[in-house]
Amino acid sequence: MSTRGRGRAGYVPRPHAPTPHASTKSVRSSTQSTPGPHASIKSVRSSILHSFTSESVHEVTSQVSHSDTSSTHCNTDGTSKGKRGLWEVTKPQIGQAKKSRGAIAYSDLQFAPQNVPSWTDISEEDKETLVAYLQEGFKFTNEPYAIGFILNLMHDRYKSYRHDLRQRFRSFPTMESALANPPENMEKETWKFLCEKWSDKDYKVRCGKNKLNREKLKVLHTAGSKAFRKVQYDEGDRATGEELGLVELYKKTHFSEKKEAWVHADAEIRHYKLEKRQEKAIEEGSCPISDEQLSIEVFGQKVGYIRGLGRCRKPSTTLSGKLTRAQLERDNEAATREAEEQRRINEELVGRIQILESDHTEYNAKVDFLMQQISQRVPSTDSSS
Repeated sequence: MSTRGRGRAGYVPRPHAPTPHASTKSVRSSTQSTPGPHASIKSVRSSILHSFTSESVHEVTSQVSHSDTSSTHCNTDGTSKGKRGLWEVTKPQIGQAKKSRGAIAYSDLQFAPQNVPSWTDISEEDKETLVAYLQEGFKFTNEPYAIGFILNLMHDRYKSYRHDLRQRFRSFPTMESALANPPENMEKETWKFLCEKWSDKDYKVRCGKNKLNREKLKVLHTAGSKAFRKVQYDEGDRATGEELGLVELYKKTHFSEKKEAWVHADAEIRHYKLEKRQEKAIEEGSCPISDEQLSIEVFGQKVGYIRGLGRCRKPSTTLSGKLTRAQLERDNEAATREAEEQRRINEELVGRIQILESDHTEYNAKVDFLMQQISQRVPSTDSSS
């Protein structure tokens, strides 16, 4: 038997067309009436899908495009949604977007394994199951950029839920009292795993180091609770769809227009380095340097994060992701060949122009010589008279 979908009751989504999705309220009510951990797959599925029966199918079509492997931007309603940068998965209506966020939060709470250290430790197979569950109530493209965007939202919800669980754990005075009071609809073994994780000495030491590192942060920014990607989209040209490059975005998020000053001296230095590296790439006449490559060369590389832009997706290990990267590599090779061919043609044209100029000079010299010969042979009017 397949181990896919090791969430509650081993739920495996049905491979059929999406069904209408209910309101956030009905999702919440269905969460409260979830079958126990030992319920059958059939009973879990029927109780969950009962909430997907009241409204029209919600189109979740992310307007995300990629100029490189890291670019992730999508249309929003133009507002910031809290400290986690809750971008709308859909373009128009806030009410519908709340349904999608509620469903994502519900799928995380209901089926995402909690007996793992963190979201990154959840298997790709289990994450595919979470996405497949979401596809039962929503319609969205299976393109890698859309799946990656949804997984990022799930990651945020998972961390938020894990934070709430930890706050619950810290509310108890002793380990024994915490173990005796697991959250509703969570198995005791899973709750025990989390409690032991939060009580582990190494975990506490790591948390302490992370806290100190955050306190040492020098360069702040002016974006507030808004994600850099959101700023990049909002400040772009809506008519052409062109967004801010990393150089312009870094200044937008690290220069205070109110104070007319950089948030930190290091920020101005970093912006200067970005400008110089970009100018160098232009002077060399090479292909335009991507924001990701520019960030890596100036700020250094950080796994899962692009400095100046924010979090990026991990390289996909799925077939579609491999095909996409292969296509990008082929396109890059084709563009390189085309650029080389154009350079060769330009050099050939320059050579021809030089030959023509040389011929033209030689022709003018011959004309001048002939004119001199003619003038010497023709007697002047004064001498004939």
